[in-house]
Amino acid sequence: MRAHGRRTGIGGSVSGRLLDLDLPSWVAVAQRHRDDGPLPELVPEEAELIEPRAVAARQVEVRLGRSAARAALEALGRPAVPILRGPHREPLWPEGVVGSITHADGLAVAALAPADRCAGLGVDLEHRDRHFDGLAEQVAHGDERAWLADHAPGSAADATVALFSA
Repeated sequence: MRAHGRRTGIGGSVSGRLLDLDLPSWVAVAQRHRDDGPLPELVPEEAELIEPRAVAARQVEVRLGRSAARAALEALGRPAVPILRGPHREPLWPEGVVGSITHADGLAVAALAPADRCAGLGVDLEHRDRHFDGLAEQVAHGDERAWLADHAPGSAADATVALFSA
């Protein structure tokens, strides 16, 4: 599916700008990038989420993230309602929907699912070069460390960043 000329998908294989996912058929994903065209507008309720002193990059991330979230809602067959923020800065999804928004370097991704299919859903963007010595010791425990030890040296860094994101 496409929404507003930008890649949106529901289930199956979703790919695009830096995104390659294999998801269940009931998961909707939408992505927005600052280079895709004019920045999407926020609905008035969402505009209040931007702190008055927020830097320009943060303002762009909020606009892209909320636009991706509304597109993912539409991909689920739900109305594109404003996505507000809870007391812990979490997105407040409509009744019956779970999901997540992430953004980094001008790319925002939202992944949503019906709440009757899963209790929660997370998505995260991380730089593959975020790995640093000692990261595995900080984020991995028990079986996770054994799982990382099974990776070849060239792929262990990517696996560690994936574990960190999870």
